[in-house]
Amino acid sequence: MYNSINMSSIFVLDQDRAIDFYVKTLGMELTNDMDIGFMRWVTVGVAGQPGRDVLLELPGPPGMDEKSAGQVRELVTKGATGF
Repeated sequence: MYNSINMSSIFVLDQDRAIDFYVKTLGMELTNDMDIGFMRWVTVGVAGQPGRDVLLELPGPPGMDEKSAGQVRELVTKGATGF
């Protein structure tokens, strides 16, 4: 049984810029940065809070088709994610 959320996802257009923002500006720590072939898995988390990560995800495969990814990129560009 789940009793907490341990992974959230935020769509970003540039993972390197997102890492810079979340780590250098907000003070979070980089918890994973792995090239797993079909995608780059990048997560950040609050220092000292293991097991609660935020996935900095590029819109596109394998999670969505290109049409949907284009719509998400458009929303992110317009500021739908809050920054």
